[in-house]
Amino acid sequence: MEQLNQEKDQKLNESWDEITRNNAELEQQRQQLELALLQIAQREQESLKEKEDLSNFQKQILLQQEVQQQHDSLNSNNPTIHLNAIYKYILVILLQPSKNNIYFNNSRGQ
Repeated sequence: MEQLNQEKDQKLNESWDEITRNNAELEQQRQQLELALLQIAQREQESLKEKEDLSNFQKQILLQQEVQQQHDSLNSNNPTIHLNAIYKYILVILLQPSKNNIYFNNSRGQ
């Protein structure tokens, strides 16, 4: 009877050791799965960020193209815009009193 109890205790201890090992393995697998899920979530966030950056870049390109088209259409419709701007700039420079402006220097000196 005593021997039978010892055999049962030994089998019970062996079973307990196996359960403990299995639990440790399962815990390790659980931690690996959590890490894998975190890595997947991180990659997904990076992918979303890249898609958002690409979308913003595409919007920026479209906006630049629209501005360029508007600029081109203004220039093609009215080529004198640039000449008018140049004339106005020259007039502003000429009409500003300065030491180097011969028109003002001559008119004041005489």
